[in-house]
Amino acid sequence: MKRTIVASILGIAASVATVASSYGQGHIWFDNYNSPAGKVTYGDSGYGSPGPVGTGVDSSYQAALYYGLGTVSEPADPDGTAIPQNLQLLTASGQPAGYPAMFAINGAPPGYFKGPILTIPDYINGPITFEIVVWKGGTYYGDPLNGPRGHSAAFTMASITTGSLAANIFDSGLTDFQVFLIPEPSTFALAGLGAAALLIFRLRK
Repeated sequence: MKRTIVASILGIAASVATVASSYGQGHIWFDNYNSPAGKVTYGDSGYGSPGPVGTGVDSSYQAALYYGLGTVSEPADPDGTAIPQNLQLLTASGQPAGYPAMFAINGAPPGYFKGPILTIPDYINGPITFEIVVWKGGTYYGDPLNGPRGHSAAFTMASITTGSLAANIFDSGLTDFQVFLIPEPSTFALAGLGAAALLIFRLRK
């Protein structure tokens, strides 16, 4: 009898823990196709463009999500290619297939992706800040020579759903953004040498 009671208590405790764990996780629909904005296009930051400027990126690009609990700001980034400093990458581990998301598939036109519903494991309630990163080749946060990349501005949503409620889409805080070519270090070196040569030439004159 006692064993039955103890087993029942343990079973109830496990059920409560499971429910608490489930409801202690937020989820967001990782999709810019159904969001108010967020189209990703090719841009030119002065080093050329990875594609026709202003047109949507193609299926060779991927998108992943950075996030931070609460209202989080990111440093200014004139080039639009920096790695987020104050947000953490939502890893693919434990996420549904299809993450990171690909562009221009599943009926989405260039510049848009239709990704899965992602779990934010440590979200309980309140504001949450997101930033979407997009890249081609390798990883966004790896060797900058991997290929062109770009990111959205960091934006904060007042809340996202938890438990069995339907996942939110990104709100109007997500705006359109671009991907850019990243110059090789040799480009900077040559530019520096050119500037030094010009300075020496002027001094001699």
